Amino acid sequence: MTGLSPDDFVVAIEDMFICTICAGVLTEPVSCRAGHAFCRVCITSWLDHNQTCPCDRQPLTVNGLTTCLLVKQMLEKKVVRC
Repeated sequence: MTGLSPDDFVVAIEDMFICTICAGVLTEPVSCRAGHAFCRVCITSWLDHNQTCPCDRQPLTVNGLTTCLLVKQMLEKKVVRC
């Protein structure tokens, strides 16, 4: 896991903030054209060995990823346990 666990947050984290590769809370979230979100490190590592999206198996390259600014901003507002 690259980042925080869903258990690290005071309020339950919605599934849309969970990386489908590492099952942790998104860290440096990026998405493919279909809108699937991943941690940047997770999807970059995945794409070192695969050329498809892990969710729908559509063709994907690192250049096809977009930073998810809105998701990042929403996560920054979540309260983390000390």
